[in-house]
Amino acid sequence: MRNRLLSLWSLIAAIAAVAVLAATLTSTSAGSSPDDETAAEDTPAGPDPATDPEPLTASDLDPPAEPPSPDQVRFATDAALRPVVATVEPLDGAGEPRPVARIRSTGGTESDIVLDELIVSFDDPTPLDEFLERTGATLLSSDEPDDDTGMTDHLVRIDRARSDRDGLAADLLAVEPHHDGELAVSDDAVFDLLAVASAEAAGHGVPVSLNWLSARADIHDGEITEDPSRGDPFGWSWISSDRPQQAGIDAAWQLLAGRKGFGHHVGILIVDGGFYPNADFPADAKMRRGAWRDGHRYDDHGTQVTMAAMGRVDNDFGTAGPAGPVADLVAMPVAGGIFELYRNIRKVVRDERPGVVNMSFGAEITVFQDLTEWRLNRQMRKVRDDYGALAFASAGNDGRNVDGNDALTAPCELTAVKCVGGMDGDAARHDSSNYGTGTGGGSVEIYGPYCTLGLANPTVPGDGTTKTVCGTSFASPVVAGIAALVRSAAPHLGPGDVWAILRDTARDTDLGAEVTGHRRRVDAYGAVAAALGVGYEEPTVVIDAPAPDFTVAQEDFFDLEATATSFAGLALPVSWTMDGDPINANPTTDPVTVGTLAPGRHRFEARATDVRGGSGVAVVEVVVENVAPDVSISSPAGNTYRYDVEQVLLSGASSDADDLWQALPEANVAWTVRRLSDGAVVFEAGGYEGMIPAGHLAPGDYEVRFVGTDDGAMTGSDSSLLTILDVPPGESLPSVQVHSPAFGESHGIESGNEAALTLHASATDPEDGVIAGNRFRWVAEQGDTRVVLCEGSALAEGGGLLAPGSGDCSNVDVMLGIPPEAPVNSTWTITVEVYDSADLPARASRPVTVQAVVG
Repeated sequence: MRNRLLSLWSLIAAIAAVAVLAATLTSTSAGSSPDDETAAEDTPAGPDPATDPEPLTASDLDPPAEPPSPDQVRFATDAALRPVVATVEPLDGAGEPRPVARIRSTGGTESDIVLDELIVSFDDPTPLDEFLERTGATLLSSDEPDDDTGMTDHLVRIDRARSDRDGLAADLLAVEPHHDGELAVSDDAVFDLLAVASAEAAGHGVPVSLNWLSARADIHDGEITEDPSRGDPFGWSWISSDRPQQAGIDAAWQLLAGRKGFGHHVGILIVDGGFYPNADFPADAKMRRGAWRDGHRYDDHGTQVTMAAMGRVDNDFGTAGPAGPVADLVAMPVAGGIFELYRNIRKVVRDERPGVVNMSFGAEITVFQDLTEWRLNRQMRKVRDDYGALAFASAGNDGRNVDGNDALTAPCELTAVKCVGGMDGDAARHDSSNYGTGTGGGSVEIYGPYCTLGLANPTVPGDGTTKTVCGTSFASPVVAGIAALVRSAAPHLGPGDVWAILRDTARDTDLGAEVTGHRRRVDAYGAVAAALGVGYEEPTVVIDAPAPDFTVAQEDFFDLEATATSFAGLALPVSWTMDGDPINANPTTDPVTVGTLAPGRHRFEARATDVRGGSGVAVVEVVVENVAPDVSISSPAGNTYRYDVEQVLLSGASSDADDLWQALPEANVAWTVRRLSDGAVVFEAGGYEGMIPAGHLAPGDYEVRFVGTDDGAMTGSDSSLLTILDVPPGESLPSVQVHSPAFGESHGIESGNEAALTLHASATDPEDGVIAGNRFRWVAEQGDTRVVLCEGSALAEGGGLLAPGSGDCSNVDVMLGIPPEAPVNSTWTITVEVYDSADLPARASRPVTVQAVVG
């Protein structure tokens, strides 16, 4: 509470008028107790026990040593004083605009009032009639009676001619003896208003107050920036969990979405000025007691405040507010004085039943403070206790202690309202934010982000560009929006429960040496987690592939796959490292491919980090080893028969998985031919292609073995069975010449295509002469694959590629693709078989490579 420097002289208790005042006020507040938050701190849930205090009376105070002298206060008219606006709207839309004046208190605080208007309270019509008769005042409007006490607030217009300025100083000091110095006004008529109010309060015990105007908290703007450059809202300082403010709004969104969803919406009443709807406003938005796009005297302030509380999330427009996923908006423009303002707030809350109210404005009450506080708290208590709405107010942007000046800041210092200060980007009190030194209710009770984003041009439809907006005007709706998240998480909670959660989960931190009162920084995640009854858990990470001790070749590739889950049950992207070194630049939920690794054991770590900075880790080890190269024989194919007068083509291929499946060097491969009858080696050669000369092998069975060795001394081999036959007696084999393809011919093709080959050969026989092409057969062999490319018509009825009786395979064009079983080893052995009239074959072979061309 503020320090009012109160003192009463020793004879005040004997003054009958003040005694009447004390009796009247005491009777109207019977059954209430002071709003002492110290007691409330021990109550974690249930209705908020805080109630508004009774107005101070003579019995509450120690008598001062000396009574105040009327000379203690001086009165002056200062032409330099100018109210923010000259007039306010007619009351309830009828009549003429009402003039406004400004008062500067003896402590230097300046505030605006509606001229000639007073608010008086009675619990019976008779004293009201007596007041009107005594003062000549005109009754302008009456509020509804209080359900508990029957007290009714009335707005009246005084008759200046019935005022007595001569008694102003004594009467004012009788009610509020702390005034000391010059009290200045912008309009001399204010003294008539003060004289009537002071005389009625001091002489007749009438609870009286002026009809103060509320002013918004100023906005401190930053530079305009196109919205796309703002990036992911999860990185914004007032939303992120891992920035210094640790507001935790990002984590609160995730938790609520993952555990419950955003199905339960919460109404938020924004009491402000100038509402220009845009794409960031909730779909369900309602205007009460005003009109959309009506700036009043506050321009677009209400638009920016609304977006700070509930800017829609993930809609590619403007900004985002904590309650964006769950809020329904009720907008109410600020208009007139505090009589109609607080009455309208109460009535709108009664009709619409929002769960949260935000008020980013304030009035500095400098005279009749206790009576004004008592009256406004009555209104806001009904909002809270009768209609279930938790109300928040901005602390103001004067950088001062609200508990240490000569004014009552309303609604901030009302005990039925939670006052919100602002913290800077480093989580200290912002230099411009008001603060408190009190430890109970009626002070600055919690702090939110001082700066957020607002629209750069809120009055221009469709313009989503943004700018930085700063002030407690935005700290308050951010906290109010977080309160709405709590109510969405647990709709059964009342306003006292919601405040207890916000209070108990807030971070207690050093906001600056001057903040000796409440030092709470709002924590949206902690509040929503408490409402849901869940505790924080670090992310869980499970590696799905590879399996533990998975073994791969040096140049082999494999995928890293992991599943990570946050505290909210949502999937998280994963960062991978190998032996401590990063693999993927950005976390991902997709598989990450790795390969070309050095031999040995490698440690792969999958790490996922949530928005609160918590991490989960899983580890798997992979063994990389040097594997044997893959070696294959193209010629001779398995179970090949040759006559002893024929040459035998040796053709092979290899690939080394440890070298990106490249072929081994020529020097690393070799051929060995071993006679099976005695195991003797009868022929050796190096390289991929070779030729066993005609007549070199005697008839019999032979093992042809092709061996390749990689740089790691790992060996791969392949073998085939070769049978050498005698030429039958009296016969001779044809002589064959291959003109195409050339020996070692190579063709590059695109994936899925085939290479065009020209097969051209000629043959003669001692008995038959030139052998016709219909007795030719062309065969392509690779490993276990054998493809007949062309078969002459004389060799098989209807066989081959040509029609019987006309098939000539001596010169033909064919298509040949990559071997299906070994795409990397693409060397075919192309063999032409020529049969003489005795069906004795002669053969000639050529190695031909067909391989895919990349790029």
